Amino acid sequence: MTVNVGMIGTGVIGRTHLKALKAIEEARVVAVCDIVPGKAEEALAEAGLNGVTCYRDHREMLARERLDAVFIMLPPYAHGPEWDVIEAGCALFVEKPVHLHLAEAEAIRDAIARKGLISCAAYMTRYRRSVQRVRELLGEVEQPTLLTGGWFGGAYFVPWWINKDMSGGQHLEQTTHTFDIARYLFGEVDTLYASFSKGAVKAEGYTIEDASSVNLQFKNGAIGNIMSCCALTTDGGGVHLSVYTNKFVAHFNGWNMSVDIYTGKKGQSQVEHIEGEPNIFEIEDRAFIRAVAENRQNLILSSYADGVETLRLSVEASNSMKTGMPIRLSR
Repeated sequence: MTVNVGMIGTGVIGRTHLKALKAIEEARVVAVCDIVPGKAEEALAEAGLNGVTCYRDHREMLARERLDAVFIMLPPYAHGPEWDVIEAGCALFVEKPVHLHLAEAEAIRDAIARKGLISCAAYMTRYRRSVQRVRELLGEVEQPTLLTGGWFGGAYFVPWWINKDMSGGQHLEQTTHTFDIARYLFGEVDTLYASFSKGAVKAEGYTIEDASSVNLQFKNGAIGNIMSCCALTTDGGGVHLSVYTNKFVAHFNGWNMSVDIYTGKKGQSQVEHIEGEPNIFEIEDRAFIRAVAENRQNLILSSYADGVETLRLSVEASNSMKTGMPIRLSR
């Protein structure tokens, strides 16, 4: 079955997915939409896609085209077209984080469930062999112990990203990938406490935190800490995540989440190395397209509902930063 695809938003991440979709035989991009004149056409040319109709209004696109699935490639503050896509009865692929506001995301989640639509939250890291291998090993551990991670670099100096009211801050917009993998590996969080620093970065319109630290108490008894920093102006930052148990230790490094896994007795450890895949967006998109074609939600590793729970961690971390108090997530 060929899956007819539309896309709303053709910025950097949208263009990345257009290139991935071009490589998937079962996917046919038929329409794209962007409110900026000429941007959709430019994205299609960059991806080498021909015969695709461009729109400025997503409602017009949904009304005119027969779409099976829609990729919603929007920054946190711009979410909202999901409602029209749901009304049209299309499957949804939603860029992370799935929203800026938790209550609105929960309402969208419930509407997707009522319609019985296939959905995907764009947490591509779940599809990596490195993550799947560590998740497999954790299944053999009675009690995981500790998870530590961080995303360190410079600020993304576009107006919406450095504006707290539009991006939610680095921990919500960017380090959301690390929060998601923490949930995927260690399960749900019972309690969190967050702190932050500001003052190092001075730029017009800059209202986000320079750095944050979020302590996590997981329901299974494990603990974790996830840090973010966007104040760096030199090399030396990066993305990392480490998992510690009484059976193995795993160190993920880099955006591609390559991993070194240490097993065996101390001093006699064996190291298993798994390199991160360069085509992870294609891998993720293939899973989504197949899920739509076969109407099988279980082929997708992160549904929209799952994305809402990852969003919850970042939103509650912001609330903890405001109040200076720990927050209980268990309901």
